[in-house]
Amino acid sequence: MLTLGLCAMDSRYATEGEIDAAQVDPLLLPPDFHLMAHQAQTIAALRFGDEPIVINTARTGDGKSFTALYPALALGWKTMTFYPTNELVKDQDRSLKELKERWRQPSVWNALPSVITAAEVDVIERAMDKGRTDALLKLLDDLILTNPDIFHLMMQFRYRTRGASTDLVVGRIANIYRLFTFDEFHIFGAPENASAIIAMLLLEAIRGETHPTKFLFLSATPQHQLTHMAKLAGLPFKLIKGDYQHGNPEPPTGYRRILQPVDLHLYERGDALEAWVDANIDRIIEFFEANRPAAYGVIIANSIATAYRVHQRLIKPCHEAGIDLGEPNTGLTPPDARRIDAELFVATSTVDLGVDFKINFLVFESLDVATHMQRLGRLGRHKTDRNENEFRHYEAHALLPGWVIESLQKALPDGGEVDRSTYNDRIHEAYPLPQDFSDYRHRWGSVQAGRVMVSLAAKEIKHTYALTRTKLEARLNAPFPNHVKRLLRIEREMPLVMDEASTFRGSSPFMALVSNTLSSNAPIMSYNLIALLRNGDLETLDLETAYRRAGEAAATLKKTQPLAAYRLNGWLPKPRKLSFSLDAETRDWGGERFETVIEQDGFSIQVEGSLVPEINALNRSLQQRTLVALLVRNADTEMLRRRYRLGMQIELFNFSTYDGSSFGCAAFGRDALLLDSLVYRDKRLTRAANQDAPLFG
Repeated sequence: MLTLGLCAMDSRYATEGEIDAAQVDPLLLPPDFHLMAHQAQTIAALRFGDEPIVINTARTGDGKSFTALYPALALGWKTMTFYPTNELVKDQDRSLKELKERWRQPSVWNALPSVITAAEVDVIERAMDKGRTDALLKLLDDLILTNPDIFHLMMQFRYRTRGASTDLVVGRIANIYRLFTFDEFHIFGAPENASAIIAMLLLEAIRGETHPTKFLFLSATPQHQLTHMAKLAGLPFKLIKGDYQHGNPEPPTGYRRILQPVDLHLYERGDALEAWVDANIDRIIEFFEANRPAAYGVIIANSIATAYRVHQRLIKPCHEAGIDLGEPNTGLTPPDARRIDAELFVATSTVDLGVDFKINFLVFESLDVATHMQRLGRLGRHKTDRNENEFRHYEAHALLPGWVIESLQKALPDGGEVDRSTYNDRIHEAYPLPQDFSDYRHRWGSVQAGRVMVSLAAKEIKHTYALTRTKLEARLNAPFPNHVKRLLRIEREMPLVMDEASTFRGSSPFMALVSNTLSSNAPIMSYNLIALLRNGDLETLDLETAYRRAGEAAATLKKTQPLAAYRLNGWLPKPRKLSFSLDAETRDWGGERFETVIEQDGFSIQVEGSLVPEINALNRSLQQRTLVALLVRNADTEMLRRRYRLGMQIELFNFSTYDGSSFGCAAFGRDALLLDSLVYRDKRLTRAANQDAPLFG
């Protein structure tokens, strides 16, 4: 174990010169509100800077989101803001309404924000009894809060109405909105970066230089891949950072405390979170007894099964100690039941982004360095609890791989103090560089770019957008070469692959409906089939019965194309092992079928250990479904993870064929495309070395 004292962190207020440069009148801001330096710099860059892209990398909890709202509230800019989860969309909607009520200046924006989620569009669509595009257009307003998935579909011309112009939605957005903000963008990778660059180039090409559009990215970590693509595309950007001091007993004049000092205990992962909780229940109880009334905590697990098992372990000791233990906060918890006001609750990644709970105790595991830093940033953001009781002590317990602990022990003395910037640098040095899939843009980002160009050439708008296409073609070609040619080939030869490449985050081919008996009044929900098969104590539920119980939500659930439905009665103490079988003769398959993306049916799931009910029926349905897949012969999952530095970024499975002719590793859906970009680069490097050919043509 390694124990460190993380120093307090203070952020600088804006100077008078920075406020003047942003042309903000402090007297018109909400009471007791002071602009931070990075906020004033961002507002100035949006209003008066020449760069279309502004990237704010201020630390978590330092008020980045305010910079996205100021132009709408104070300047009347029509704005679209994108949040990675619908829960965060709703949370920001509540925060925005509270901010508007505190605004001193009569806001130039008077309407309520328009929240657009798939569920909201479903409701409007049913009420209007018209198409989905008409429902979406009805929701477009001066200030939009939505997710980037919907924006991606808009910019890919996926919302169309029969008889209407191809550019109905895209043209409306380009003509209305002046600012587009992407919040928490650091969680996204190569496919999402490609989508953002293509959308920005399209909007710039349509609006032209006389009506400039601004794009604001809010990210606690630098966006190297985004800025690289922006340079290739000729999109200038301005990077804005926070200005911080560390380790002061109290914030110095001109600074605001954004993170309190924290006692951080780092443990070798071992058997992970459940074993740690078993061994440290007394320590958890002691913390609450010593720090009441201001004692609130959260335990964050990597998986939903772990979260529920940890919760079960805590029920009895928390009850005996009088600790209010909330229900697990997971993807299977109904949104209205996701309490964050309990004294202690267990959660998964549902609380990683944007959820601003007031806690002084944190236990967490993480899959990689990014989630470690994200989760650690949940702690120390507030001096008081929700009842204004002052926190006296902040304590974190983090589980890490042994080799990370060893690296940190060499760099940082046990029991010593360290500022957060130094800790951030040391832990990033301890972890290997994550795979960034930089060649994805060549292989699959070009499909998204090609779709845009082909859509602009539609018969009814071809003449109108002739100049736009010319400008856009030149800008797209550098980051996304051969985009139209590649799109047309993929569309003709592999339509399912094209659909997968055209999505924002990808779609899962393995979905199930689930009735969660562990949560009261839980609705029928869609959930990852693989996670359920690995960990769930399941009882078969007829799909049609599940749809009837879902009521109006059935239409939305059917869009996920579930393979089965289950009642979830609990979680197994240890996960089942899963692999895939392929009912195909592969002896004569050559390089054109292995180690490249294919469309293939005949897959079935093999489960070791405890039986899954009606697994044969599930596999009959699965075998009939054509999947986007990539198969690597004579490899196993761990070998590929080491070879390509994958960590847990994509899901890999071992596979074999019924006839025993082949075995290896398989990836499906978006994961297949990501893995393909790595395999493809290996092939190109080998060919270039042998033929002295350019790497990319």
